[in-house]
Amino acid sequence: MRLRPANFIQDDLCMLRFWLALVLTLSTTFSFAAAPQRIASATVGTDEILFEILSRRQELHRLVAVSIFSENKKYSHLETIPPSIKGRVGDSVEALLALKPDLAIVASYNRQEIGHQLKAAGVTVVTQENFRSLRDIQENIRMIGRVTGTSKEAEALVQEMRRELQTSQNAKACAAGAPTFIQYSGYDTVPGADTIINDAAAHAGLQNLAARLKLSGWAPLSQEVLATLNPDFVVTSGDPLQKKAVQAQLARSPAWQKLKAVQAGRLIIVPERELYTVSHHVTKLVRTLAAARQTLCK
Repeated sequence: MRLRPANFIQDDLCMLRFWLALVLTLSTTFSFAAAPQRIASATVGTDEILFEILSRRQELHRLVAVSIFSENKKYSHLETIPPSIKGRVGDSVEALLALKPDLAIVASYNRQEIGHQLKAAGVTVVTQENFRSLRDIQENIRMIGRVTGTSKEAEALVQEMRRELQTSQNAKACAAGAPTFIQYSGYDTVPGADTIINDAAAHAGLQNLAARLKLSGWAPLSQEVLATLNPDFVVTSGDPLQKKAVQAQLARSPAWQKLKAVQAGRLIIVPERELYTVSHHVTKLVRTLAAARQTLCK
């Protein structure tokens, strides 16, 4: 093997440093230039995440459209929508295009034609695919941070979530084991494994009987099987201040009225926007479930 003269090696090192510096400069410039300035959000979860991370940079003006449910307190945690955000995704796509968005963030459960129409008009469309766990929510936050140039703020939000979740997990375990629950939805389906409620409950120290039955996702549960279950709690959406009304609703169902948890009023009533959230607000759901668990573990 022939050794190269020292001066040639030195020249190579200088050239390597030059190209590294050039690549870093170009990539930084590109990232700044490529950061979307007119963002459209198609889901409440994305609305909430974008509001949080853009507000931390004082750049909420970059958001030109939010979902049609963003102002509905039944589904959304957002207090107010600034008048500057004029667009609503879910209404007329033509009206949305008139706002000239350069990025649209949609979810796998959105109507596919919305994304197709936006792409056809030249808008960059990013789709959130997974909503099965708290980890999925955290990865969705990180993804939104990457595509909007707010990775630092997104990661800070994820770490805040983790600290809050750790607080719930550090709570003293029940001597008799994790209390059980089943979720009532008003339909003949219940959430099993691979759902956010199942993961949130696990973080809160509860066990989902639907997952124990090997059900996954939102799965059908027959009234015959339901009648054989004896959960410690029934989780349902509703107004926590209207417990009697919610209990009366469950009592009208032939299958659910037989559950001892319903008869005894062991209900965990969660506002709908909290029970079905796909944003960082899921920590509120974990806290609610953990607080209910504590009432049974005292």
